[in-house]
Formats: sequence, structure tokens, C-alpha cells
Amino acid sequence: EESCSLGDPVLAAVLLRLYNEVLRERKASWKTAQLSVSRFDQFKSLTLRRQADPAWRVFPLAAYRSVIIRVDLAFQAFFRRCKAMQQAGSQL
Repeated sequence: EESCSLGDPVLAAVLLRLYNEVLRERKASWKTAQLSVSRFDQFKSLTLRRQADPAWRVFPLAAYRSVIIRVDLAFQAFFRRCKAMQQAGSQL
């Protein structure tokens, strides 16, 4: 794994791609089978991907996991607001 900086455009592109894939996986899982995908399920998928494809080992695991965590936190906040019938941006 190479060192990376927050301003690295290659890292930003890879993380954006991962973010979109994580969202797509959650949406497809729910749409096709009514199954929720947890952050831990996605961590496991990421681990398998990194083992199979050396290109996914270029950047540190923590960088990839932070994307999955951000998506998971966004989903938690969304469903918390839905349950409380609040608008986006509202505070509990």
C-alpha cells in the first residue's frame, strides 16, 4: 500500500467509484430480495475484492472502509428521520 493524501485525485476517483458501488449494492439488494446490506457485509466484500484484485490494494484499507462507514451512517440517519417523520437536515 502506498501512502496517500487527501488531495490525491486518483484516490478521490477510486473512493467515489466505491461510494457509488456501495449505494448500488444496497439498492439492488433491497429491490431484488428485500434484504438489507450491513457495513460488515460490505467490509467482507471489500476484503474479498482486495484479495482477488491487486488494484484494490493500492490504497489503505481504512480509506475504503471510511466510505462504507459514511454510507452506512447516511442510511442510519435517513431511516431514523423516516421513523421520526422528520425532514432531511432536521435535528432530533
